[in-house]
Amino acid sequence: MNRQRLHELIDAWRDGALTEQAAAELSQLLRTSDEARRTFRAESQMHGLLHRAVMAAAVDEAAGRGYATLPDHQHRW
Repeated sequence: MNRQRLHELIDAWRDGALTEQAAAELSQLLRTSDEARRTFRAESQMHGLLHRAVMAAAVDEAAGRGYATLPDHQHRW
């Protein structure tokens, strides 16, 4: 398995730019390789976590909470 190619395919999947041929190639890799499945799972989980963090920050900002932009001296827990 070519790891670089796997990452290229995963990146294209994540960006919504996967062609029909590339989708078939990724599907084949995922069916036949435990390592490809582990890598895909880890990458997709990280993508999901990052997406949720960005959305939470956007909600906080829209709500006027703006936690991410407070000066350090205001963080007294």
